[in-house]
Amino acid sequence: MIPKIEIHELHPITFKSLKDFITDKELDEEYMILLHQKNFDQLVIDHLTEYNSSMEFPFYYLGIEIDEDIYNKVCRYQIGIIKSEKFNQLY
Repeated sequence: MIPKIEIHELHPITFKSLKDFITDKELDEEYMILLHQKNFDQLVIDHLTEYNSSMEFPFYYLGIEIDEDIYNKVCRYQIGIIKSEKFNQLY
């Protein structure tokens, strides 16, 4: 079953733009962000460049899980927001 995905445009997708997006939308651990594969891969490369280490998975940024869109519904330079499955399993 595909969850309901709320789609938003965001260009470019960087750690700073993600921080601003998460803050503006007042997202918390109840939500999860899905990214297009190319945008997600670029974040992994940016993290490697910035911190000289690979990202740990699952990857959390400001308490929000960020993952690649496995449903193929999020286009490049878009952000998908869904209710976190892990959060729903806990409550």
